[in-house]
Amino acid sequence: MDILFKKNTKGGFVVLFTVLLTSIILAIVVGASGIAYKEVVLASAAKDSSVAFFAADTGLECALHWDVLQTSVFDGGGIIMCDSNDADSPIPISVSYIGKVSNFQLSLDNNQTCASVTVEKEVIGDSGNSETHITSLGYNVPCTEIGTSNRVVERAVGVIYEN
Repeated sequence: MDILFKKNTKGGFVVLFTVLLTSIILAIVVGASGIAYKEVVLASAAKDSSVAFFAADTGLECALHWDVLQTSVFDGGGIIMCDSNDADSPIPISVSYIGKVSNFQLSLDNNQTCASVTVEKEVIGDSGNSETHITSLGYNVPCTEIGTSNRVVERAVGVIYEN
């Protein structure tokens, strides 16, 4: 009768092995998920940085175009037109003028990004020569969200040249 009541001592090993194997797989998955999440955040930041840089570059090119085309627009304010999807009806941009500094904001990509441009004209010493400083700040958000959004990325480009 001893044979009918024999205790099985090997059954617990399979459960222990299964729990151990599951724990190892879970640790690998959690580690890989953490790395994947960090890569997504890094890729998003790189994309936003590129968008902001290209907005700044567009603002700089617009200011350079108008400074060469019609220099008086930055010597007393005026209207310029840049980044038009429709060449027949571009959007006018008002240029504010204070002292020797002109400023304008440019909404880009159907109001998805923004460039804030400053053009400063100054005379160099007693020579009478003048110099132009253009600084363009590009943003990855619309102009209305600058200062209010927590996902704003700003990139700047600038140029200095003698007139």
